[in-house]
Amino acid sequence: MEVYIVFAIFLFLFSFFELFKVGNGKFGNLFLFLSFLGSVLIVGGRWYTGTDWEVYEYLFNESTTFKEALSVWQTEFGYGILSWLVRSVTDDYSVFLIIHAVLFYGLLIISFKKIIPYPQTAFFYYFTTNLGMVGANRQLLGIVLLLFGLSFLLNNNKKKFFVFLVSSFTFHATAYLAIVYYFLNRYISKKVIIISIIIAFLFGISPLPLQVFGSLGALNEHFMSKTEAYLDSAKAAAEEYGLTAAGAFKRILFLIIFLGIRDKAVIRLKNYNLFFNGYWVGILVYLVFSSSLNVMVSRGSLYFNLMEPLLITSIFLIVKKPIEKCFCLILVFIVSILLMYQSIGGYPDAFDPYKGIWYNQDFVRRPHR
Repeated sequence: MEVYIVFAIFLFLFSFFELFKVGNGKFGNLFLFLSFLGSVLIVGGRWYTGTDWEVYEYLFNESTTFKEALSVWQTEFGYGILSWLVRSVTDDYSVFLIIHAVLFYGLLIISFKKIIPYPQTAFFYYFTTNLGMVGANRQLLGIVLLLFGLSFLLNNNKKKFFVFLVSSFTFHATAYLAIVYYFLNRYISKKVIIISIIIAFLFGISPLPLQVFGSLGALNEHFMSKTEAYLDSAKAAAEEYGLTAAGAFKRILFLIIFLGIRDKAVIRLKNYNLFFNGYWVGILVYLVFSSSLNVMVSRGSLYFNLMEPLLITSIFLIVKKPIEKCFCLILVFIVSILLMYQSIGGYPDAFDPYKGIWYNQDFVRRPHR
């Protein structure tokens, strides 16, 4: 874990410099570039590290023609094209991973810069708390395309939002859930929020979620194959994971904090309502599906958990005193490290120790599917 911890410390320091405007903020772009470069070297330069290694390496190796790229386990159109384009130039999977990392982290940082005042702090929190997502190649691109599209929606450019939303569909089918963002940039009363959470919990412990999800298979052949595969494994996954007290507590606690600062934050950050409402919808998804269909928690809710880094940084718009800011940032650092370990908890041996094309090359790891 030493590679991740050292990089997290650097990101923490860059966040400190951002919040306290070291050098009058002149080095902000430099810190973001160094963060981008470090993440590309670590994530793009990994080897047999992260989840889903075998399937994506196999897909890349088999993408010698456009038809083959799309036919290998019926991958989404956008990801198939990307695999085929890179495979047409080189058969080196590391090149593909570096290009993937450049696209993902580049769009992530650009989006953060466009929509929040503290992009470096948001990037620090996102990288650490979502380390366990490294390896989910298709969905990561779907998520970042959605985020990039949101930056246009927040500027009332609805056409470009839908262009990038549709683009995200072509990388992961679950991205259709994110269309709800179009309706979320508004104030929602506390009463509605509380009642909806209670209803979501009651709905989640009933057999209805599996029935609703199963009906998606009627949309088209691709959805049918995906839903059948997910439903086949849903029972075992629910028994193994289910709705955990820790997961529910963390989300509800954060929601209470973000709700508590909403009235002040929305004055300083005009898009706060969309960020907050997106996080709230993510909690509803968690409560509805975590007791029955774990894949909707691990995959479907990611489009809404993406709001957590944005909401975390909004706290620093409320806190004014330097000592309070420093305390909050240290607290965020501690929480982010704890969540980093939690994020890789399902497959710790896939991440630790870190193995890359330039680092720890002699370590032998059995790749994860």
